[in-house]
Amino acid sequence: MDDKPMPDGVIEAIDKVGAWARTQVQKMLGTVRQKRKTAAQRSEDIFRAHEYLLARAGQYVDATFAEFREGRWRAGLAVCRWLHEAYVTLAWCVVDADGSEEAHGIRQRFERWWKESLRQRRNRLKARQMIWPEQKPALDREISIIQQQMCQMKDVPKLPNLEEMVKDIADRSADPKRKGKVGMYYALYRLFCASAHPDLDLGTMFVRRPGSTVSRQTSATPPPEALWQASQAVAFLLAHVGVSIGCDPEAFHRSYEGLEKPLRRYEVWATKQEAP
Repeated sequence: MDDKPMPDGVIEAIDKVGAWARTQVQKMLGTVRQKRKTAAQRSEDIFRAHEYLLARAGQYVDATFAEFREGRWRAGLAVCRWLHEAYVTLAWCVVDADGSEEAHGIRQRFERWWKESLRQRRNRLKARQMIWPEQKPALDREISIIQQQMCQMKDVPKLPNLEEMVKDIADRSADPKRKGKVGMYYALYRLFCASAHPDLDLGTMFVRRPGSTVSRQTSATPPPEALWQASQAVAFLLAHVGVSIGCDPEAFHRSYEGLEKPLRRYEVWATKQEAP
C-alpha cells in the first residue's frame, strides 16, 4: 500500500459521505420505531425486520468508512457488501409488480428470509459444537428449538440467491424506471462480489521487469467509484425501508442530492491525479 497520506480533500469527501450515511440510518431507524408503535399487528414482524436491519446497518456503515479513512478501501467495500445484500433482499421482499404492498406476497417472501436465517443460525451453532465440544449440551438445546421452528416452516420455499432475486425483482416490476434501477442492482452486485471474494488478479499487484517480477505499490486513496458504491448501498437500503413503511421519498432524495458536490469534487481530483 502507498505510504503517502491521503489529501485533505479526499478525507473531507469520505467524512462527508460517512456522516450522511450515519445520520440517515439513525433517522430512518427512529422513524421505523415510531411508526411501529401504531402499525397494524399483521405488520409487526415486518417492522421488526426493518428495525433489525437498520440497527445492524449502522455497524457496517461505521466499519466501511473507517476502512476508507485508513486507506483500506478494498476491505471497506467487502464490509459494505452486507448493506448491498440487505437492500436487494429487502427489495425482493417488498416490491410488487404494481409497486404496492400486497400483504400476503410480502409476508410469504419474508418467511422465506426468516427460514434461511434460522438455517444459518443452526449451522453456526453446529460449527461451534465442532470447535468447542464442551458446549455441545447447551448448544443442542438451542439447535433443537431452531429445528422445531424450521419444521413448522417445512412448506416455506428456499430463499433464492442474490442474482435470482435481482432477476425476479425485474420480472415483477411493471414500471420501466424501476426496471432500470434493477439493472443497477445487478451491476452493483457484480462490483461488490469483486471486492468480497478472493482472486488472483496478479496484474494489479505485480509487474514484469527484465529478468524478474516485482510488487507494485497500490494507492491507499479510495477511487471515486468506491465512495459512490458505498453511498448507493446505503441509499437503496434506506429508500426501500422508507417506501415500505409509507415515508415520503422526496425528503430522502433531497438529502442524497447534498452528496453530489463532494462526490463530484472528488471525482475531478482523482481524474487529475490519473492524467499523464
